[in-house]
Amino acid sequence: MNKTIGLFAHVDAGKTTFAEQILYNTKSIRTIGRVDHKDSFLDSNSIEKERGITVFSDQAVFQYNFSTYYLIDTPGHMDFSSEMERAIEILDYAILIISAADGIQSQTEIVWQLLRSHNIPTFFFINKMDREGANIQTVIKDIKSNLTEDICFISKPIKKKKFDRKIAEFIAERNDALVEKYIEEDYEDDIWLNSFMKMIVDNKVFPCMSGSALQNIGIDSFLENLDQLTFTRYNDEDKLSGFVYKIRHDEQRNKLAYIKILSGTLKIREEIAPSTEKISEMRIYNGMKFKNVDRAAAGQLIAVKGMPSAYIGCGIGNFKGNIRYKMIPTLRSKVLFDESLNSRDVLKYFNILEEEDPSLKVIWNEKLQEIQITIMGIIQIQVLKEFVYERFNIDVDFGPCEILYKETIMSSSYGCGHFEPLRHYAEVYLKLEPGQRNAG
Repeated sequence: MNKTIGLFAHVDAGKTTFAEQILYNTKSIRTIGRVDHKDSFLDSNSIEKERGITVFSDQAVFQYNFSTYYLIDTPGHMDFSSEMERAIEILDYAILIISAADGIQSQTEIVWQLLRSHNIPTFFFINKMDREGANIQTVIKDIKSNLTEDICFISKPIKKKKFDRKIAEFIAERNDALVEKYIEEDYEDDIWLNSFMKMIVDNKVFPCMSGSALQNIGIDSFLENLDQLTFTRYNDEDKLSGFVYKIRHDEQRNKLAYIKILSGTLKIREEIAPSTEKISEMRIYNGMKFKNVDRAAAGQLIAVKGMPSAYIGCGIGNFKGNIRYKMIPTLRSKVLFDESLNSRDVLKYFNILEEEDPSLKVIWNEKLQEIQITIMGIIQIQVLKEFVYERFNIDVDFGPCEILYKETIMSSSYGCGHFEPLRHYAEVYLKLEPGQRNAG
């Protein structure tokens, strides 16, 4: 069974450390890296190592019991929320990590709202329980007040037999079909366990566990429950369907399209509809390393070469979805660079970056003769400056940030125009009405 899970958290909640322990405990990595030691497995970019933050959503692969897990470590800083949101589309389940020392932060609430808007089933892990003053009940109360009342705390591994009575009471309160069974003390284990799993995937309940990622406390128990309570139903027999969720370029600047396969199978040198492009190489990434494969099945995440026209959000095969992102940059800045550099070359480099991060919205302003981009915040600009130098070996800077305003009309309005070009005559009458907000 293929399962894709994503890790989310506010900065410094211990998300990357949690990922390291998961990978180490499942024998996917041999040694545990640390953010402060600059050797964590998924923060592989030099900028991430130096700054100690996650900038890019990278993946690891591990096996647990009978399932293959694709683990996505997402950025926790607000400035990289667009990168984080693009990862949400490919998830089967999410893990939201909250620091017991700090509780719910602003970014925690933003992440929670995004996960709810995309209907991603979510597990909580309350981390840093080894810290002095950490109080599990305080954090749970905080979650109930600010995020959801439907949090179900699990203190030990759930077993197929002897289903936990407290959890049975919790889900019976939210499931009319189970109330009578609970009253009659009808504890048929399979029914209760399957009902719990169904309510999780339907976003009606949200399991919560606790521990310390740094001390490896509660990680094994969390893994056991995650595996027991999650399932996917991908079908290899259906027609091919999937979508591109990420674009990257390798060291030779070959374009890599990262695809989530939703149904069917994909084979090397196969033509992908609706284009006639042929896949020349297929990779499954685990951190920076990858292995080549000739075939990929439903539920898998793969990177392919041979799709030059691919872009983030484009469908393949019979994909019928409509991917729309909610995190939109609110700032605009111009790119500053030395006059000795050819502006067309600089624009070409930024167009490559825009392929990888569409939220940059790179434009060439002909009137002002400048390159403009949209961004989320100052930290993103600092990282982008370092990244451009590392990637293309050019120094750039950015002008002052301006807030992007969107103007709209509040009520119906009429206008008219009178035209007489070259002895021709025309009058235009125009009526403008406000449309539904965000309808385009």
